[in-house]
Amino acid sequence: MKTKKPTHGNTGKKYTTSFRLKKITSLGELRQLASTDILYERLAFVSAENLGWDGHKSASHARAVESAIAWLLLNAQETTEEGVVAEVNACRDLI
Repeated sequence: MKTKKPTHGNTGKKYTTSFRLKKITSLGELRQLASTDILYERLAFVSAENLGWDGHKSASHARAVESAIAWLLLNAQETTEEGVVAEVNACRDLI
């Protein structure tokens, strides 16, 4: 998968140029990918919002990313991680 440096913002994160994000296998993997790739960061936001998270209004961007991941982990504790991972993977087309 090719990566480029972002041309916007000052995050310093890479973003994939592929039209299709690869499937994740765990929420830990999503956390790791979101820390280095802006599209996976967006995937965490969209997935968490799809599961009822409204923390995107957090004061800091970094705090919002951790809040989205925490929401996904909370959902995994209440249901199953496999179910939440399936939901995240289903949201890949929305990015």
